[in-house]
Amino acid sequence: MSSNENTNQNNSNPTENKNPELNKIEEKPKFNLLEQGKKMLISSDPSSVENIKNLIIIGPKSSGKSTIFNFLSTGEANANEFVSTSGINFGFMRYQKSKNKSSKKIVNIYEIGNGIENLNLIKTIINNKNIENTIFFLICDFADPQNILSQIFKFMKELKNILNESIDNETLNEIIKFKESQYSKYQKSKEVNLFPANLYLIGNKYDILEKIDAEKIKWVGLTLRYFSYTNGCNLIFYSNFSEKNRIVLQSTVENFGFGVSKIDNIKNYVQKNELNPLYITFYNDSLDEIGQPRVMEMSGKNVDERWFETYKTIFKNFVKENHENKNIPVDKNLWEKYKENRIDNEIKLFEKAKENENRKNKNKISVYDLKNNSINNKKIMLKMKN
Repeated sequence: MSSNENTNQNNSNPTENKNPELNKIEEKPKFNLLEQGKKMLISSDPSSVENIKNLIIIGPKSSGKSTIFNFLSTGEANANEFVSTSGINFGFMRYQKSKNKSSKKIVNIYEIGNGIENLNLIKTIINNKNIENTIFFLICDFADPQNILSQIFKFMKELKNILNESIDNETLNEIIKFKESQYSKYQKSKEVNLFPANLYLIGNKYDILEKIDAEKIKWVGLTLRYFSYTNGCNLIFYSNFSEKNRIVLQSTVENFGFGVSKIDNIKNYVQKNELNPLYITFYNDSLDEIGQPRVMEMSGKNVDERWFETYKTIFKNFVKENHENKNIPVDKNLWEKYKENRIDNEIKLFEKAKENENRKNKNKISVYDLKNNSINNKKIMLKMKN
């Protein structure tokens, strides 16, 4: 980025809005999250903004959405403070040329909290006019790799339903046609089913994925490449504790919103080595490069099903191995980095202890009942003798 240009990042808290109507809503113990979301759409005076674009961050609970949101909206890579978002988190990135302070570009950043439960809040943000200027980050949690595929398709299905309900078919078809035009001639575009929005799959907490076997990492990468390519999604592996990963992710958003970024050639940046964090736009990949799934041809199984089976086979014993120690260990020191994982683990331990305690109490009652039954039976036998 040249010296006469700069990117200013600010975080805006919607609760600081001086609108008395918004304050009335916030004073109530319960409020309509959809209405709250509508009030968060106005981030600045539209007359002074050259263009406004949107980034919407979605994903499972504890996947690290808030960490990525905080980094992009504030520039601070601090993941030590665990913050859980229950509704919509709002911030923005701003860019303006120093010579023309009256003109600026903005990327509104929205984080949809609470997993899939609040995904309908997206309806308060998107419309026919802005959907082409909106990108989605679907955060995938490498701390829970065995469930990534099921989570991805669960969110994609729900998001597609929301798009079909909120955006007219003509607009969605235009997005799909534009995606088709980005494929090269050698790519087999007939074999894809393009998602009707600009969607990035963000494989978060890559530093945890690095702890598993290299062969598994390879097939994780190939599987996610296959489903990203065939659905027209971009794929980025990310760790908040890697400066290079942060710069690449920030440059991706800057290039989308402002046309400039810290990495000048981010449009041409590609990283396909499965043993390193991947960065692949769907139109820069191909089925020939990805290859075939590890599970070979099976009767009645199509290619998608074979890739699903490949991924399932990779993590077949993941939970068991992790529990029994620890062929695939997750370093407990990482819990200090990703406190949501530590909290989840504490909850699991508490629930397990509670379950064991209930089992013990149940056994005690059973023993007590057996003793009582034995005493009663003796009394009955004495009565019968008499």
